[in-house]
Formats: sequence, C-alpha cells, structure tokens
Amino acid sequence: METVSRTCRQLAADIFSLSYTPSPYTRFAVTDPKLREIYAPAFRDRLAQNWLVYHLTPFVERVLIDDTYANRHGRGVLAAVNRAQTFMRRPGNGYYLQLDVQNFFNSIPHSALLRQCDALMTRYMSSHPLRTQIRDMLEKSIRYAAPANTVTISGDRLLLDSIPAHKTLLAAGPDRGLPLGSASSQMLAGLFMAPLDHYIKHTLRIKGYVRYMDDLILFGSSTAQLSRYRQAIRHFMQEELELTLHPHKQTLQACHQGADYLGYRVYPHYLHLRKRNITKLVAWMRFFNSLLSASSGRPAAHIAVRTEWMCLAHTGSLLPELGLLQRMQGVINSYYGMMKHATHFRLRRDIWHRHAGLLTGYMLPDGPQYTSMRIKKCCMQDWVTGQHLSVHAG
Repeated sequence: METVSRTCRQLAADIFSLSYTPSPYTRFAVTDPKLREIYAPAFRDRLAQNWLVYHLTPFVERVLIDDTYANRHGRGVLAAVNRAQTFMRRPGNGYYLQLDVQNFFNSIPHSALLRQCDALMTRYMSSHPLRTQIRDMLEKSIRYAAPANTVTISGDRLLLDSIPAHKTLLAAGPDRGLPLGSASSQMLAGLFMAPLDHYIKHTLRIKGYVRYMDDLILFGSSTAQLSRYRQAIRHFMQEELELTLHPHKQTLQACHQGADYLGYRVYPHYLHLRKRNITKLVAWMRFFNSLLSASSGRPAAHIAVRTEWMCLAHTGSLLPELGLLQRMQGVINSYYGMMKHATHFRLRRDIWHRHAGLLTGYMLPDGPQYTSMRIKKCCMQDWVTGQHLSVHAG
C-alpha cells in the first residue's frame, strides 16, 4: 500500500511540474471479437490516463451529439442497437447504410487530433486551473511512440506475428495512431469523430444516424439518397479528418432485411444475436464439458488462444472448484446476457438443454426465462464445507 501511495505522490508531482513521461507499454494480441493488437500501459500510466479522462470527459461530452454511444456513461452497445432499431421503424426510413473507418485507431493523425483538443480547451477550458497540465498530458499521451517503447511482449507471440503488418501501430508511422488498450485512446478517438457527427447531423441534415466509435449506420428513404450521403461523408473524412472509409465494410440495403450491427442482427421490430456469437457460446459449452469429462477434442479458434483456459485442457477429468465454476458461469452468462435482449427465449432454452451436458450437475437456469445461469446451492455448500474442514485441519 505504501508503494501505491508513493507512486501516486510522485505521479502527481510529475504532472504538476510538467515532467511526466509515459513508461514502456506491454504488447499482446486478443482475438475476441477479432484479432487485434493491444498496448497495455503500466500501472502508473493507467493512473495518469484516468486522471486525464476524468478532467476532460465533462468537456468532451459537451461537443458530442446524442447519437454517439461508445465509451460514454449510460450509453453502450445495447443503447446504440435500440436507437438504430427506433430509426428503422420510422416512416420514410426504408433503407440503411453501414460504414466503417479503415484501420481507425492506427490512422488517427496526431496533429489533427491535437488541433481538436486545442479548440476544445480554448472554447471550454480557458480558465481551468489545470489547463497547462492537461495540455501537456495530451501532447505526451498522443505523441508517445508506443511501438518504439514496448519492452514487454505478453501472451502468444505467434498470435502477435499473425497480425497483418498494415494492421499494426508500428506500420502507421510516428505521426499517426492511438494505442488500443489505453483509457485516453477511447475518449480521444470519440472526440476526433465529433466533427463528422456534426457534419452529418447539421450540414447533411440526416436525422437517422447512429455511431459507435467507427461503426456508422445511417437511415434514409432510398438507395440513391444514401449513396449521395456516402460520397459526401467519404469526401469530408478524407479532407477534414485524413481518414478513409473501409472499401469492403459497407452495406446498403432495405431495413426489413436486417442489419448486422454491434453483435446483433437488427430488424425493425425484433433483434437476433448474430450466428457467430451463438456458435461461440456453443463452442464454449462443449469445451467446458470436455474439461469436466477429460475428453479429447480440438477447441474452437477463439478458445485455443486463451491460455488461461487451455492450460486446463490436459489435466484430466476436473472436479471443479467454486472459482473455476464461477469463471465458466461468467463466460456462459456473458452470451446469455446478450441473448436476453433479443427475441430468443426458445434459443436460450434449447442451447442449454442441448449443449449443457455435464454443466447441469453444477449449474441451472436462474428463472423460467433462461436469461442467465447460476451455480447450484449444493455446489456452494460443498465448497463452504470444504473450506471449513480445511481450516480446522490446519
């Protein structure tokens, strides 16, 4: 505790004296929902970034439109999906256009982002008592060369090597890109897209528009109208933000056909979970059964890269302790939590009864709607009894 206190005091002194310098990052890869390169800051730098986010967020919120949902309190994926569904139901919105920014985080230009930050501070923070310190932190956080200052590589190196070169932050060059994994990166990326939001809402006057980070969805009365909007947005992004629309991640079709958006298949009057996520849940349940039965089998790709789970795959039949059961429960409920917002009662029920297998000895549905799973009371009691006996034996 004394070490943490000392770190905080030294960090505060560095920030206020304008001598703060970020430490090297830890680089690793994740595969869910897709293969990504992550740069994790050191503990000291996480504190610094949270300090920056804490002071800037109230002012960033003032320039964001209502219909942007990423990294905002009280918003999130489900709110964005529900808003998109609301626009689908409105008369006149017969078609939708989905757009995605190509290599978004790695493509953000530092100079343009700093200009936006300066404009924000000039407008709202001219008399802020920490203005100088915040501006110094912004400069150092944005311009810090994370790829050149990474001394620790964590996790599966083969997985890192499989990331295409053009998808890495190193390939972006010294004057572009924000590292995924930093709290400040999420906030600053959202701020950087704010001019596009205002252009779409106030210049193009598009009422049906939702953005979740770099995933855009617009609604209109015809394909011709939405095609014109796409051309205008492409030009604005290239000229004002120095960004490019992804050439292949664009969808223009009728609303009644549904939209794959943020993990859901969104229709005007109902929601489905994407088949990819359902397949992942079933794969997890099969994997957990293989752990409990010591059966062999090749796990799905999204599981095979999870070393914290794969280390259990060759230990023989498991008699799971409470901690392991809670981890399994957490994975299963993360998917059931998504499904409970969709039109999926029968699917939730059928997946459990068809694929739970040995898991039914330890878990059961927490209610008739199958919205989550809970650990059986007998398993909890066995664990408490075991803990009590081990204490007395000691």
